Amino acid sequence: MKVAQTNAIELAAACSPTPQLLISVGGDSTTDFPTVGLPFMQQMYGLSGARDAVTNMHLPDEAHDFGASKRKAVYDFFARHLRLTPNEFSAPEKLTNARYKALPEDLTRIHIEPPERMQVFSVDHPRPTNAVQGRDDISRSFHACQKQLRDSGDDNTNSDAQTTVVEYSFKAAGPDDEKLIFSPSGFDQVGVPKVVQGDDVATVNITVLDSETGSPTHCRVNVVGPDGNSYEPTRNDFKLHSLTGVWPGSGWGNRQGKAPVRYLGRFFYSNGTASVQVPAGTVRLEIWKGFEYEPVTLTTHVTVGQEKDVTLQLSKTVPMDQYGYWSGDPHIHIQRLDDIDDQRILGLMQAEDIHYGSILAYNEPAGPYSGFMKRMNAPQIKGTGRRSNSSQGSYFIQSGQEYRSSSYGHLNLYLLDELVMNAQSNNADNWPPFGHVGKLARDAKGVSFYAHGGYAKEI
Repeated sequence: MKVAQTNAIELAAACSPTPQLLISVGGDSTTDFPTVGLPFMQQMYGLSGARDAVTNMHLPDEAHDFGASKRKAVYDFFARHLRLTPNEFSAPEKLTNARYKALPEDLTRIHIEPPERMQVFSVDHPRPTNAVQGRDDISRSFHACQKQLRDSGDDNTNSDAQTTVVEYSFKAAGPDDEKLIFSPSGFDQVGVPKVVQGDDVATVNITVLDSETGSPTHCRVNVVGPDGNSYEPTRNDFKLHSLTGVWPGSGWGNRQGKAPVRYLGRFFYSNGTASVQVPAGTVRLEIWKGFEYEPVTLTTHVTVGQEKDVTLQLSKTVPMDQYGYWSGDPHIHIQRLDDIDDQRILGLMQAEDIHYGSILAYNEPAGPYSGFMKRMNAPQIKGTGRRSNSSQGSYFIQSGQEYRSSSYGHLNLYLLDELVMNAQSNNADNWPPFGHVGKLARDAKGVSFYAHGGYAKEI
């Protein structure tokens, strides 16, 4: 081995700060690992504050194998870092007060297949007589086959020089995509959010019921007027989150240039009752509630000055809870300052039929990080982790954090009682690496989840 010139050592060091056990022996090329490779790896691990996470067991009198002494070290390493404990059913006599202790190896339960049984070819299954053997023969056969294909003139077998290399190219959503989102069925132009003006006005009083309970239910509502534009109530507690505004200037609803690119309309959220003024004429109501309820559409006609009551029912046609599935969203950004915010968030989750939601604070802009909640966007002033739990019926929320870098992407952190690197400041684009941040979360009994990459940037 040579210092800093061995690919195996450099690749192993690149796994920092993930714990590693490296076993070396005196009977092969790892004989000098304790004095050459290990110091280098410890130095690299030390850069992320994890010098002690890399360990070495050196067996100077042993050879290159996976004997009992090496297996025991590996068992203990896995038990400690994977937090394994004896199974109380299969080995009740082995339970002790020691945490993460590996059981002694029981060779009677390990069946080692004889070499002849593991052979691909044998007397019963002989190697084909025309099999190509050896590196040189394989190379000659490959090039002969390649030449034959090229000489055949088959259009599907181009030469290397003619081969088209396909690369991923990020394309941001544009005006045509926005048109697809906001052009209602039956209209060629984009529908815009409008307020009724003039004398030709009618009112539609909308009630949306859950067919199972018979009570008003939270939902998404599109009210498409005879002009193809969208109308909403004058007053609405969910106004900021309706798709009638544009983030970040006039609400948290539509984020231009981002998914989803499909028809949604200029919807507003409702608690199940809404009164909307519309131009007189033909009006279409479109109602949604998550993925398990069947959408409902109703077309009606209203005249000038008319106040029309309309009742619609939503039915759950795909009850996934019967199959052990519950809907959730691990990535929601809404501030939680008080109980009023909680009620609004839980109402929005009911409208989308999301039973479990993680409400995340985040550092904005991505990169510069200051571990103080009041400096975060969408601050979770009520706290994070288990102490932030809140619910309404079968809908639950808990607060967490999104740790954001403009280069490496975004990391979601859950079940933490405080911000990661609380009260510390750094630039997430430079240091520490996401592996270290994830380890900090796990050490605090939290969970780290890679949300997405750096918006198609190549690192």
